Amino acid sequence: STEMQEVAAAYFDVMAEKYLIDASLQGKEIIVSGHSKGGNEAQYVYMAARHEEIIDKCISLDGPGFSEAAIEKFEEFYGK
Repeated sequence: STEMQEVAAAYFDVMAEKYLIDASLQGKEIIVSGHSKGGNEAQYVYMAARHEEIIDKCISLDGPGFSEAAIEKFEEFYGK
C-alpha cells in the first residue's frame, strides 16, 4: 500500500461512517471513482477499506494497476 492509497481508504471509511452506511441501508447506490492516480486509489478503496462491503461499483478511468506483490496480497486475502 502507498501512503495515498491508505489515506483514500481512511477518508472513505470516515465518510462511510458519517453518511454512506445509512445511505446504503436506504438502498442508495455507493460508487467510488477516480481518474489516473485517483482511479488506482478508487480501486484500492474498493478492495481494502474497512467499509468496502457497502460499495456497489468502482469506476477507474486510466488508473494504473497494482504491483505483483500487491496482487499476491489481495489474492491471499480474498482468494483468486
